[in-house]
Amino acid sequence: MGIINLKNIVVTFHQKDHEVTAVNDVSLEIAQGDIYGIVGYSGAGKSTLVRNINLLQMPTSGKVSVDGKDLSNLTVRELREERKKIGMIFQHFNLFDSRTIADNVGFALSNLTKAEKAKKVEELLDLVGILDKKDAFPEQLSGGQKQRVAIARALANDPKILLCDEATSALDPKTTLDVLALLKDLQQKLGLTIVIITHEMQVVKEICNQVAVMEKGRIIERGRVIDIFNNPQEPLTVDFIRTATHLDGAEEIVLANNPGDIYELIFSGSKASDPVIIELYKQYDLTASILYGNVEYIQNEPLGILLVKFDKSLGDDVKSYLDSQSVRLRKLERSAS
Repeated sequence: MGIINLKNIVVTFHQKDHEVTAVNDVSLEIAQGDIYGIVGYSGAGKSTLVRNINLLQMPTSGKVSVDGKDLSNLTVRELREERKKIGMIFQHFNLFDSRTIADNVGFALSNLTKAEKAKKVEELLDLVGILDKKDAFPEQLSGGQKQRVAIARALANDPKILLCDEATSALDPKTTLDVLALLKDLQQKLGLTIVIITHEMQVVKEICNQVAVMEKGRIIERGRVIDIFNNPQEPLTVDFIRTATHLDGAEEIVLANNPGDIYELIFSGSKASDPVIIELYKQYDLTASILYGNVEYIQNEPLGILLVKFDKSLGDDVKSYLDSQSVRLRKLERSAS
């Protein structure tokens, strides 16, 4: 049983004369130590779902269990104590502009002496790499530094779980990578379980080991990130992955500049470094012109992508060979003009 278990979660909202279902019968299990990505476009229900984990959003129906406890059965006081085990960071940082960085972090601390609080705050700011900013105010910090403050504050009560709701959406690409690297480092140092809500599969690719794809309030696909990238089943997942691997732009350019049939070959794991193209020439006298190539590393596993044009039609024997080598083959479709 995972540290987070959501069972048959439904969340509905009443808007004037109709009812909106934001989360529709979602069950999800997240294991201790996972960095779990929940990805979907705006309105998919992912932020509503993550707020069910700490009951900031009460489900209309369903069961929420965290660390073996059914949160819906707790008293208000008990729930408040359990929430201390669940840190949360947001897209827009939610810092107090009139307080120093140290005071922003210290605000989350309770039941400590003044000296103990000061020591804890310094430890947290040092952990996220901005101890030198403790006397500054939020307006004096960059977006990335503000998010580091928010992370330090979320860790103030030594939580087991960290929820990140679009935590990098307001950041530039380089700062996003820096913050994701920090989160990954903190997960390893502190043994955290991290849940990341995002509309960018690039974020999932960088840090997550598990992913669930949401659409219209439902989870339509889930699994290990490398498996989802290697063989997505749903059209929405395919779209997300093509954007994250920059394949959508490459495909458009390749098709525009090369007549005839173009194929996509996906290699994963050890196959990413195997000389499959050379073997096609040796065994089947088949020459491949490589029009685009890229290798991504996802959870330290390589995922290779080639767009190629062959000098003759592919027979069933070639397709069977590629299948036996766990190389996924897809003929690119040209849009009607």
